[in-house]
Parts: sequence; C-alpha cells; structure tokens
Amino acid sequence: MIIFSYQRENPRCADRTDRYIKESAEAYARERGIRLPEPLQVTRAAYGKPCLNCPELYVGVTHTERRTLVAIGEHTFGIDAESRKRTLRKPEQIIKKLFSEEEQAYVRAAGEDSREYQRRVLEIWVKKEAYVKYLGEGLRAIRRADTCSVPGCYQNASDGEAIIYLYMDDRTPESRVERRMGGAGEKE
Repeated sequence: MIIFSYQRENPRCADRTDRYIKESAEAYARERGIRLPEPLQVTRAAYGKPCLNCPELYVGVTHTERRTLVAIGEHTFGIDAESRKRTLRKPEQIIKKLFSEEEQAYVRAAGEDSREYQRRVLEIWVKKEAYVKYLGEGLRAIRRADTCSVPGCYQNASDGEAIIYLYMDDRTPESRVERRMGGAGEKE
C-alpha cells in the first residue's frame, strides 16, 4: 500500500481529488505491473467512498488542513487523518456521545486539561473514521465503531503533521505502507 500526499488546495474540489486518485493509481500500478483500464475512472459508492474501475485496486482518501492523502492498495481498507494541531472545542460531548466506555477510559486517563487528552480524542476519532470508511457506511456508523473491539487491525501511519490510521480486516495480509509526495514524487 502507498499513501500519496498532496498539498491541499482550497477549496476542496471533487475533480481535483479525482485527479489525485488517478495519478496515484497510475503510479502504484506502474510500479507493480498492474494493467489499468482505459480510461481509468473514479466513481463514488454510497456515502462517497471512492472506487476505481479496476478491481485489483482499492482507494481511500482523507483530508487534513494542509494535505490530501490518497491511499492505494490491493486489499480493502479505510484511512483517516487529522492535523495534530487541531483542537476540539467540546471534546467531552463527542466522547460521551460517540465513544465506548473503554475508549472513554483511555482518553480520560490522560487528564482532561492535557494536550495528550486532545491527542487521544483525535486518535480514537481517526480510528473510528478509518473503520467506517472501510465499511463504506458513512458517519452514521460511527457509534458502532468501537476501536477496542472491531475485528481486524489498525495500522498507525502518523507523521509529525498528522495522526493517520488505516483500518484493515483480518483477511488483509500484512502489508508495508509506503509514503510518497504526490503521485510521482519522491518517497517521504
């Protein structure tokens, strides 16, 4: 799996995101000798999950304040990211409403007034979103996404700028995650 990172241009634009997806898929396929259909097309499933007209490849997209991340792999997955600088105004409301008891305990163990508390809230949120993106059910499934008990596994792909997690089911073979700047850019 490769995560391609693009400098985010505001406002977000579906056409630009689709261009990033195509560019990333082409780079991935070229490296791995996968033949892509012509023309390569990006469609959206229910709740906006991007899909390619290439059954060998799966795609995931997430945005932070400064970047658009496009992940390409050969097994289904979900990805999400949040800027480490993001500060939630009322995290306790999110925690009470959407986090399981075990997730709440993990977050609260950091101490409510600490930066670690904010980081843990974002970490759990990112994991939840990665899982619901894997499911393709949108945010309506976020309550069911108990990060402590979902089957499968999370892979931490965080960097200095963002908290990034991938969710993969138990059938996904162990895979190394590479990171790239843009579709044809250098490895990070």
